Amino acid sequence: MLVKKKETSSSPIEIHELTKENQLRWLMEEYGDMVVRLAFTYVKQKQLAEDISQEVFISCYKSMDTFQNKASYKTWLYRITVNKCKDYFRSWSYHNISYQDFFRSIFPSGGQSVEEKYVWLRNLLLWKMNIVEKAWS
Repeated sequence: MLVKKKETSSSPIEIHELTKENQLRWLMEEYGDMVVRLAFTYVKQKQLAEDISQEVFISCYKSMDTFQNKASYKTWLYRITVNKCKDYFRSWSYHNISYQDFFRSIFPSGGQSVEEKYVWLRNLLLWKMNIVEKAWS
């Protein structure tokens, strides 16, 4: 969701006079690229950064009425973006997909499922640890 920055004459004071949809449009035009770039610095994947930026602007739209002008819009969006990135890293899908990708890279082919390969690798590591432990005993 790379948004090209337009030359706008709206100042933050005028933004409050716009409808909620137009406020969101202005924020996306003004800060859309910044949000994507910031998300990318965390997740290191373009598509994922774009997905997170969409979530950021959805959250922004939902909570736009509660924005208190204690900070700038840029600071507010920055904080939302960082929190969404952290949420992603805490998510179930991040942990499971990352491990599956890791095991697929170790075992690129074969008829076994990722889970079977994981069990095989785990057993191999336990077996090797047992040998090392016996050698030191």
